[in-house]
This record gives sequence, structure tokens and C-alpha cells, in this order.
Amino acid sequence: MVWNNKSFALNNLSKFSEAIECCDIAISINPKNHLALKNKGFALHKLQKYQNAIDFYDQASSIFPNPQILKLKADSLSQLGIKSEAKILYMAALQQGSTEKDQIVKQLSKI
Repeated sequence: MVWNNKSFALNNLSKFSEAIECCDIAISINPKNHLALKNKGFALHKLQKYQNAIDFYDQASSIFPNPQILKLKADSLSQLGIKSEAKILYMAALQQGSTEKDQIVKQLSKI
């Protein structure tokens, strides 16, 4: 849990490479740590490594599906220009009760 919290804090400070290091430690301790997988995906997205981010979002979602991960994956897909799949995931996140409705609606208006 400590490594998850540290990676989350580092992501908030835009220290994405350091966040990834913390995620790697957390994942080495527990490969099914969906929070560490999600946080690593977020950091990779911020480093413009969108396909790598998607891979980690997929892993996180297979362990603990939730609308936040769908939205994050849609963000990465959108950056890669895969708009149709991004739209599907944004809509699914909304249907599943995402708390990021305003951000999703804004992203959908760009597709």
C-alpha cells in the first residue's frame, strides 16, 4: 500500500518516472495490485507512452474493472487516434457511473 500511495503522490507531482519505479516495486510484491497497474498506466500516459499505458490499464481492468480505468484507457486510445474505440469506452465509463462525467463529455465532444 505504501508504494501505491507514493506512486500516486509522485504522479500528482508530475514525477512520472519516479512513480513508475514505485509501481514496479508494488507490482513485484503483488502482480495483481490493480492500483499499482493503474498508476503505472497513468504515468506512462503522461510520458506519452500510450500503448504501454493501455497494456497496464488492461491488466488493471482484468483484476478490478471500474469506470475510472475505462476512462483512462479511452484517453490513451484517443491520443493514439483510435477514436471509435475511445468513444465506446467513454460511453461505458458513463454508463458505469463514472465520477468524471464532465471530463468524459468534454472528450466525447472532441471525437
